[in-house]
Amino acid sequence: MCFKEFNRILLYIDLKTALEGILGKTLYEGWQSVIDELLSRSALTTLEVMDALTALGRVLSQQVQNLPINVDTERGEVCFACSAVLFDVNFLGQSIGEELNRLKKLSPVNTALETALRLKPYQAFADIPEKPVELDRYFSVASDPSQENAVLQARQESGLLIEGPPGTGKSQTIVNMVGDAIGRNKTVLIVCQKKAALEVVYKRLAAEGLDARSIMINDINADRNTVINSIREQLDLLFKSPKRTDWIEKRKQVAAKITDLENRLDSYHEALHQQDPQIWLSYRELIAELIGINKDYQLFAAPQLRSVVSDCNPQQLMDLENECAPLVRFWLPACYENSPLVHLKAFSHDLATLEDFKKFFTYFLTVEQLRIDKLSSRARFEIDNPKPYQQWIETEGNHFLTISESIRSRLVKWLPLFKPNADTSAELESDLLINQLTLLQERLALLNESSWCDLSLKLCLLESDVLNDLSDKARLMVMPKPWYGFLSIKRYKTKRALLAFLALQGELPNLESIPKLYNALVFEQEYRPIRQEIQAICAKLQLPVPDNRTNLNIKNIVSEIVTGLQEVKKWAERIMAAPHCEEVEKSVLQSKVAFEHLLNDYNAAFERYESRKTSLEALLPLVNYFEDTLYGYCKTAIEKNEVSSLLLIEINRVLDTLEAYQYFRKRVPQLSAKAIKLFERLRFYQEDLNCLPVTELDKSFRQLLNYEAKQTWKTRIEQDNPVLLTNADEIQQQIESLATADEEIRELNNILFRHNIPVDKLASAREWEDITRLTGQRARRLREFVEQGEPLGLMSLRPIWLMNPDIVSRLLPLKAGLFDVVIFDEASQMPVEYAIPSLYRGKVAIVSGDEKQMPPSSFFSAQVELEEDLDLNLNTELTDEEQQEVLQGQWNSKEIMDCPDLLQLARSVLPTTSLQIHYRSAYRELIDFSNAAFYMNQLNIPVRHPLNTIKQAQPIEYIWANGVYEQQTNPKEANTVVQVVSEIWQQSSSKRPSIGVVTFNKKQADLIEKIFYEKAAQDKTFATIYKEENQRVDNGEDMSIFIKNVENVQGDERDIIVFSTTFGCNEKGIFRRNFGVLGQQGGERRLNVAITRARKKVVLVSSMPIDDISDMLSGKQIPTTPRDYLQCYLAYAKALSEGDFEYSKDLLNRVVGNSQFVIERAETKRQDAFLDDVEAFIQSMGVGYKRQSGNGVFALDFAIEDPATKLYSIGIECDAPINPLLTHARSREIWRQSVLKHAIPNILRISSHNWYENKEQEKKRLKTLVETVLTPEVSQ
Repeated sequence: MCFKEFNRILLYIDLKTALEGILGKTLYEGWQSVIDELLSRSALTTLEVMDALTALGRVLSQQVQNLPINVDTERGEVCFACSAVLFDVNFLGQSIGEELNRLKKLSPVNTALETALRLKPYQAFADIPEKPVELDRYFSVASDPSQENAVLQARQESGLLIEGPPGTGKSQTIVNMVGDAIGRNKTVLIVCQKKAALEVVYKRLAAEGLDARSIMINDINADRNTVINSIREQLDLLFKSPKRTDWIEKRKQVAAKITDLENRLDSYHEALHQQDPQIWLSYRELIAELIGINKDYQLFAAPQLRSVVSDCNPQQLMDLENECAPLVRFWLPACYENSPLVHLKAFSHDLATLEDFKKFFTYFLTVEQLRIDKLSSRARFEIDNPKPYQQWIETEGNHFLTISESIRSRLVKWLPLFKPNADTSAELESDLLINQLTLLQERLALLNESSWCDLSLKLCLLESDVLNDLSDKARLMVMPKPWYGFLSIKRYKTKRALLAFLALQGELPNLESIPKLYNALVFEQEYRPIRQEIQAICAKLQLPVPDNRTNLNIKNIVSEIVTGLQEVKKWAERIMAAPHCEEVEKSVLQSKVAFEHLLNDYNAAFERYESRKTSLEALLPLVNYFEDTLYGYCKTAIEKNEVSSLLLIEINRVLDTLEAYQYFRKRVPQLSAKAIKLFERLRFYQEDLNCLPVTELDKSFRQLLNYEAKQTWKTRIEQDNPVLLTNADEIQQQIESLATADEEIRELNNILFRHNIPVDKLASAREWEDITRLTGQRARRLREFVEQGEPLGLMSLRPIWLMNPDIVSRLLPLKAGLFDVVIFDEASQMPVEYAIPSLYRGKVAIVSGDEKQMPPSSFFSAQVELEEDLDLNLNTELTDEEQQEVLQGQWNSKEIMDCPDLLQLARSVLPTTSLQIHYRSAYRELIDFSNAAFYMNQLNIPVRHPLNTIKQAQPIEYIWANGVYEQQTNPKEANTVVQVVSEIWQQSSSKRPSIGVVTFNKKQADLIEKIFYEKAAQDKTFATIYKEENQRVDNGEDMSIFIKNVENVQGDERDIIVFSTTFGCNEKGIFRRNFGVLGQQGGERRLNVAITRARKKVVLVSSMPIDDISDMLSGKQIPTTPRDYLQCYLAYAKALSEGDFEYSKDLLNRVVGNSQFVIERAETKRQDAFLDDVEAFIQSMGVGYKRQSGNGVFALDFAIEDPATKLYSIGIECDAPINPLLTHARSREIWRQSVLKHAIPNILRISSHNWYENKEQEKKRLKTLVETVLTPEVSQ
């Protein structure tokens, strides 16, 4: 039984559970009731305690006295001695053990313990968090991208394991997680095994003003008044002061500004580096290739090609290039595009065939020219067969030359009558007229010519009806008169009328004249129709029409007409018999001269016919060479007496390209449509191409095609992404504005942390007053205060709690999900059983640690054996689902207890993320070995130095002590270590680095400490410095000198770490491979801890023969055992100290090879024409530089060395880098730059776009910076 009392206040009474096995259950419960009664009192004295115990047994004394050695008691008697035992021991576990027993009966559902028991689905790696809106980000402490990712990933319900290698800012990440939790109104429990780790986190919280929202408890009793009083004061201020809200609107405005600026910068960065789906290149890569082409490009521009290749991808472009380039030398002289030779057939390009074609073609052109010359004279017609024409001219030509004009005149008038009508079966009109006239002659012959008299000249003028009337009357009078005739009035009247007519005509009006009249009338009636027909025919034949008074001489007229018609008929037949009678008719009717012209035309037609015939004969052999269309066109032109095609002239003009053309055209069917189109567009630049040597055409064409393709790709990408054309000055302004806004938002987040207390969730001041009393009977113990304050809003007021696992179990109520998040720091130092109660109190677990560092010590502790006495009697009040989860949790309890520490458990149940930025080391060589051997080169290290500087500074200094290892110590090494420290302390106090001494066993540490005291006793100056360094505090942190063995240095860091490797050959010169904990399982983790403690330098004092430590180096193997790693590190340190950088790099590559997850980060020279061009300019300035300095996040394309300081003073990055951690502008443009400038003060970014478009301007900018930064000697 243990009582703890201070200032008469009972702080703690602990009844050991082991007594139950001694006393029995009944007696034990009686003891427990007495103790519980004592605990209910607010204050106790020793006397009161001993009085209360009299109910349980005999009290030997009422006052404190020595612990009795011999006491006379009877068997079974209980005695109480009032004695005190004073001791200092790190005692943990009983409260935890009790809670572990209680947890057997509780369901872990909806707690982090449920995750630890694997009752939830498990994923190995944390999801990459989506970028939250700016108002949902709550960062106040400076943070790198991997830390921010961890903070955002910690929001996931699955929990998170944060692997934080040395110097990566685990504590800083936890502070940001705390801020994130406060911003989202979440509660957080931070649990650390060691007080120092808790204090580091709390100091960082306090530095951000978060101590007002946090509670750290190291001692449940000593911290009571401090905690309760701070809450009283906070509540008093909160209830009396108005809530500040002015920051809310301002934060929204700044967040909106950040979102806009970051989106614009990210859009530019994404457009610069995103791979174009068509060309499989980013804009940055494309510009680099264009810069490379331009470097030696001396060809002409050919924009006409761009439309052809604009839709090609690189493979298609290469195919097109390989398709066309070998043919350019044949294509160029072929003049293939729009060549008239296309109208020729494809035929062999051998010399014989070409000569054959040229012979026939030239001859054809000659005769064609003669034919065309003949066509120049006028020709009214052409003939296809001259023979009929010639025969006709021979037989009839002279006749027409001698034809009389009268006949010509008649032909003019009458020839149409001799032409057939459309109805060829009908008789000619001329024949009808002749027949008609012949009939008229016959009718005239039948007339009684004697009947013609003078009256006939008058009768012919009468109208037909009058004539007919007179004829009827006269007939009546000449007919025999009947006997009664004298009585006929009609006869009388007729006679009178006839006599009157005769009188009127000047004839004798007597009866004797009437017969004469009658005969004249009859003659007129018979003659009149004949005369009228003759008159009509004369009119038709365009002859003089005979008068009506014409007598029978008309017969002569008719006879003449018939004779004339018959004569014209003969001439008409001659004309109609002539070939091309129309022209003959026309010329004959016109004149003799016209007919002579016709004969001349015939002769000309005969000549053209002969020329056509000759041309057709000359064309015939070309049927095998001309395309059908051209052949047909030429043939038609000849046959139609037309001018031959101009194509013949064009073909003749390019005849010297025939050989190349015929060769190339045979290759054309194998060409793609795009290749043919490309050649068509390339023809625009024939003059430029002709200037190139034939042997250079292939190469030049490839250059030209690649250049134009990349130009059109560049134009298209710029059109699709106009942001790429953003001016560099505008981008810089955006970056500066973003940096300012980022500072503002972090300050506003800090204000938010202090002022976003949900007052509505807090109870009234009166209710708080009751539980915040510091003294008096109603004063609460701290555990009571927490239990009663939680429903009053204590967790809302102070959402952040920091304590060790034991304080958690002793102080906080065992309530499932009491905190939204429970964070474990330095989890590799925490046994699993210590963490289980805290896991139960959190909904989500965040575990932080480094598996490559030391596990928890097993000395003086034993695990609670949960696997024993598992209580499988489930609570009947639980649902079936809850019972199943409890049962599963109990079965998994044994498995989780098999894990050596919480970190190992977390690796199997939580998704993992890693912190990837190493800040501690001032020289990357200090962390390179650990990075390669233990962290797969995943750490990004901002610092870098020239090799000469490394050689001079010796960040790792190897000192061969060659001491003797005896009685587990190495005195010579110990003295060397003290001497090394003494020399370092010769510096002034302002420049004096902090120092830690690490040995490989405890006895060596004790020996070195002893020698320190001995030297201090002998050297007052040394003693003074030793005292100062033992009390040294930097920035509120203990930086005093320490001398520790390798087991105890985790969590420490100093400027310089001095190692004593301790082991060596014994006095007989024998070296044994026994290295204590460093040679045992997990020894490499202890080594990793030790060698990563230094910020600026490691001094390695050693007596260990490196070659004898292990067989790894001699066998050229990769390290697998702890001593392999030890040997490799010592060899690395020695090589680096001696400036053997090649060997040190080889050792690093060897230890990297031990990982199956090797990340290739060799600093090989990347092929990049943009970098090559910039490098060439840097070389021209004559400065010392290194290409591709560093790697990963902090890679720089060039680092320029200042010869005065021997440090890199200028860093050059050719465009912003690509890295998963640099996706967003703040990480890329602000955080990265700020970290880099600690290593290299001047960072210049050169835009590939600007270098391509305005190279001279960019060169001037770079040169100006170099001249400004470097020393005058160099700039000159």
